[in-house]
Amino acid sequence: MHAAAEAVTAGRGGIAAAARATKVARSTIGRGLKDPRDPASLSGRIRRKGAGRPPVTAHDPTLLDDLERLLEPATIWCWRRCLRECVTRKIELDGRHGRRRSKAGRGRRRAEQPAERVSQLWQRRGVFTVTFATAFVLVVCLLFVLPVGYVASGSVIVGDREPLMGSSSAAWVQKIGDPADMESNILLIRSPRLIRTLLAEPGMSDAVEADCEAVSRQLLTRLRPIDCSRLSGNPEAQLLWVQDRFGVGAVGRSRVISIGYKSPVPEVAPIMVNDLIKAFLDDERGKMLRSRDEAIGWVRQRLQQVDAEIQHDEASIEDFRNRHGLVRGVSGTLTAERLRQAAQHLSEAKGAEAEATLRVQEATGGASSRQAFDSRSIADLKQQLVQARAQLASASQRLGPMNPELISARRLAADLSGQLAAETARVVDSARRNLEATRARVANAQRELDRRSDAASQAADAETQIAAMVRELDIKRGTFVDMSQRLSQLETERRIIEPSTQLVSLAELPTRPAFPQRAPFLVGGLALASVLATAAGLLTAHDGTARVGEQL
Repeated sequence: MHAAAEAVTAGRGGIAAAARATKVARSTIGRGLKDPRDPASLSGRIRRKGAGRPPVTAHDPTLLDDLERLLEPATIWCWRRCLRECVTRKIELDGRHGRRRSKAGRGRRRAEQPAERVSQLWQRRGVFTVTFATAFVLVVCLLFVLPVGYVASGSVIVGDREPLMGSSSAAWVQKIGDPADMESNILLIRSPRLIRTLLAEPGMSDAVEADCEAVSRQLLTRLRPIDCSRLSGNPEAQLLWVQDRFGVGAVGRSRVISIGYKSPVPEVAPIMVNDLIKAFLDDERGKMLRSRDEAIGWVRQRLQQVDAEIQHDEASIEDFRNRHGLVRGVSGTLTAERLRQAAQHLSEAKGAEAEATLRVQEATGGASSRQAFDSRSIADLKQQLVQARAQLASASQRLGPMNPELISARRLAADLSGQLAAETARVVDSARRNLEATRARVANAQRELDRRSDAASQAADAETQIAAMVRELDIKRGTFVDMSQRLSQLETERRIIEPSTQLVSLAELPTRPAFPQRAPFLVGGLALASVLATAAGLLTAHDGTARVGEQL
């Protein structure tokens, strides 16, 4: 009833104000307004005796007096705006606690708070407008003052496939996507060594200097000037300048690495990114090529050594064979052929010796021997002697002993007999000399055969040695063939080698600045200005503290 009376006194909005101040439900205040209109309802009881909560005055008897003193006519005017704040603060100062609100009352209170805040902002709309306009103007000024940066980005994929293999091995599959491997590649891309390789490319120094000049012309940079002349011809200064402007990172949980570069000059950014990607891919390929080149160089050096050893062994084997007569002939080794030839010569010499001996024996038999009959001169002399003797016999019968014709016939027969004897002696002497020559030939053939036999026995031992040398030579030739095939395989792999890191995309020329972007920047400025203006309007609103008559 007291809350209803205060609501009636407050006028329009009094029920809500009384409910907020006394923490009494609006429905209860509404029933309190109905009771004076229907006095009969005051005589009956709604609850049975002893039901309900005990009144607050049972614990705090002075509460009603304090409320009546608080709501004196001098402070009635503040109920329209700050009834809840006045009562609540006074009760808290006096150590009092209001009644517990019901769930429905708390819900209505939460629903009424936004409207109250909007009402406060409307009352402080001047402060709201000034704060909002000031903050938004500052944001717009920052949009034109902040340095403009263009970002170009490219990407590569790590561990695309295992090089020179049709299918990836288990170790390679486990390596793919490993965070440690990805971080290693990111550190490699950002390494000073790779960036120095990038800066060593033609035109990179000019691009870095152009980037520095563009930064130095920006408005904020003029407050703290940058000396771009120190970058000229100073690789370390260029390295520090470029290294801070590169952004390298993994794209999510994928195996893709994004490489970006921020520059106020849109033409410089893609050049830096693309050259860094090219340097990284060339470095990856170079590492694989260096291993192949080292292997190829070692194999070639080893091939040259093996080839020199093979040539030396071949020359040694050939010289050994020549010295020991192991050179191959038509039907066998040269030693064996020479031994056979020596044996054949000895056999021929012995046959000639036997024939010469027989001829000597035949020649010693006189003019009637076989050797004598084989001589043409002896045969002619014998025929002449027979004719001379026939003439001598005929003349002896016809002529006397002193007849000159008979004497001439006798002298002719005697001369022919002497010639026949001399010729026979000459044939015998020739046969003997032939026998001696054949005997010397037999001796020489025997000595040659003995020498060849000794050489053949030595060649047997040499054959064992040369067989070992030939086996070593064959092993070296097999090694030479295998290494030649391996060299050809390495050279083929070097021509078709592909690094595990593959290019995904190159950087393109940026057409819009990456920072500041106008649309997001303005939207963020509007949001910031709205927040600041709302905070200023709420903080500068009337505190609503209840004041007593003395304060008024």
